[in-house]
Amino acid sequence: MKSSELALLARGLDARTAHDIVVAGWTLGKLKQAKTVKLAGLGLSSEFINQIQSEQRPPIPKTSLTRVLFANRFQCCVCRSPEKPIIVHHIDPWAQTHDHSEANLAVLCVEDHIRVHSKSDLSQNLDSTSLKNFKTEWEDRVATLDAQAIVQASRLESCNWNYFNHLRLFELAQQLNVNLRARPFYQVALGDKIINADGTLRPRNPKFSYMYNDRHTMTLYGYVKDVMDATLKRLSIQNISDHLDKGTLLPIIATGDYIFVQGAHVFKPLDKVRSGKGQPTVGTRRAHGVEVKFVFDRWEGTSCSSWACWLSGRQAVGSLIQVKGIERSDGVLSVAGTVIGIATGLTSLKTRDYAPQFGGLSFITIPIPTKMIMNFKRLPSIASNNVV
Repeated sequence: MKSSELALLARGLDARTAHDIVVAGWTLGKLKQAKTVKLAGLGLSSEFINQIQSEQRPPIPKTSLTRVLFANRFQCCVCRSPEKPIIVHHIDPWAQTHDHSEANLAVLCVEDHIRVHSKSDLSQNLDSTSLKNFKTEWEDRVATLDAQAIVQASRLESCNWNYFNHLRLFELAQQLNVNLRARPFYQVALGDKIINADGTLRPRNPKFSYMYNDRHTMTLYGYVKDVMDATLKRLSIQNISDHLDKGTLLPIIATGDYIFVQGAHVFKPLDKVRSGKGQPTVGTRRAHGVEVKFVFDRWEGTSCSSWACWLSGRQAVGSLIQVKGIERSDGVLSVAGTVIGIATGLTSLKTRDYAPQFGGLSFITIPIPTKMIMNFKRLPSIASNNVV
């Protein structure tokens, strides 16, 4: 959403009208200078016209407005329809509270906004209490949608995790109470002496060209990927892939947050080491004045092609990152972080438009029969091929 549209939402206009007005070439400044008759001809209400002409009520601060829009996925917290135009409503009236805080803002479609300001004996009235409940339930649900979308997309045949930060991933799994012994590949991985009895990874040969370079590649990948899936389901993640804009991004992320970014990354080695543990590489995603950067050990690549190709040069991948620092310098918003995983095949996550697709789904874990796992274990080594 453009900043000019946000400025109109901050003053009480609905999103669709704001979009149409901006597309027609209007800015807030032009609207303020226009005569009342001209504004009325645009279909603007007398209340909104009075607001932009007098600014009797200060606009909703951009930070609060942006955060509440993202927390509700730009959708009505009552009907949750992705199709309906929205408006930002004060739960407790501004005239009484002068409260522009996020806690007092609710995202509503135009229809439910009308319901708030009317009473009916035939349908549920949207008083402040029920509206707060709708807002809390929807925002809690939204907080899980990006993580669920990543898990769902990563199950597609075209997807491959090319890198795991194994140390940080297993630390997260422990913090989030993931039961490692309940993972489908646990028994096989334990039998192959890939993991310890508690489910943590045993040390890999540090002289391998890359970590997954032996006959247990498929078992190791299957086990770690499942740990990743279980961990993701417990994380709150913000997909910022189509919001790499300084003005939009700064209000919605903070140090410690987990973000996902899909798009063209550039990977550059920090030295000439091409074999063994310790192949530090810088990953960078840069667009529209935003730079997301992290350092990782390319030795932890999950296959030969991941190590030799997908983690080198310019590649279209998706990265899951924990934010460690944010700063603005020379017109660039720099986000430094610790990468948890890097994957190919997640192009459907370039935008958050997948929200309606996943909004009503429940995710089902299908147990893998022991016999199938054992047959999977007996497959010949494919460490030199990118089929995991």
